Amino acid sequence: MHLAARCLHCWRCMQPRSQWSLIMKIPWRCFITATAMLFMAHTVAAVAPTSAAEHMQAAEKPTVSCPGEDFTTFFKKFSNDVNIQRAFTKYPLRIKELDLSAAPEVKKVVKHLRGDQVHFPVFPLKAERESKSIEIMDDLNSEKVLYQPGKDYLMAYKFVNDSCWYLSSIENQSLTRGDVKLHWLDNIFPALDDCIPYHFYFDSQSKRTSNGVLERKGYSPYKIEEYVARYKVHEKFMGLDATEIAIPSSTDSVYIITVPVSAQRLAAAIKKRTGHELPIATAATTDFKFRSAVAYLAKEGKNKSSFVCIADYIGGH
Repeated sequence: MHLAARCLHCWRCMQPRSQWSLIMKIPWRCFITATAMLFMAHTVAAVAPTSAAEHMQAAEKPTVSCPGEDFTTFFKKFSNDVNIQRAFTKYPLRIKELDLSAAPEVKKVVKHLRGDQVHFPVFPLKAERESKSIEIMDDLNSEKVLYQPGKDYLMAYKFVNDSCWYLSSIENQSLTRGDVKLHWLDNIFPALDDCIPYHFYFDSQSKRTSNGVLERKGYSPYKIEEYVARYKVHEKFMGLDATEIAIPSSTDSVYIITVPVSAQRLAAAIKKRTGHELPIATAATTDFKFRSAVAYLAKEGKNKSSFVCIADYIGGH
């Protein structure tokens, strides 16, 4: 058994039975907050309008009747009418994103914007979607996914029903924000002591990753196990050449990134880039304390090691 997988098994065995019963009953999709991908130009600005006219335009809510009781009808009109977007956006609008300013150590940031802090259209209109090749995934009821094929731009929109449908939150899930100096694999973990990624798992029904990042890069799983789906990759991780990534295929599992170097060298690379010194677990380790969402390293051989993040739930915070 893979060392990281064995660690997960041991960690699960140490948990109270009632805790695992509760975890396994949690509906999978309760954690899917992502609903739409959007070109980066449409990131909601967290600054106030620069003029009084813009301030009034953003804050003013036109009187508009509910464009549709069912979400399909509502969304068709919402996505193509800026006035409907203004009228049916719920405030404060919750914005969730990663702060990449200290990459590869990134932070989760949540903002709550007032009406005068939101620039419209908050969702790209049809003409712009077509001109920028932005596509819509229609696999969720009140959740939509917009994405730009081949690009690392992902905006997640969620709607709630409160007498009519309202846009309630936006999540920016871009892994590099278009910065060519950043590697997406470095940024899938929000922090080394809070490492469970946003909306990144293997969907056993569609046989795809939830955010499509691996598929957009041309990867497909070579092995699907009970707890993880494994991919052969050619990517950079902490300045090293990653050869494999394993992501959860169930509600409690592990994220694993494997590199063809010793655990000591991987630890040194991570410390150099982030300042964090991660513990190393080996096959002989008997007293290692595994903690959910806290990263550690697994020694797989003389010149093979893995970065491991145990996740007792999927979907991010």
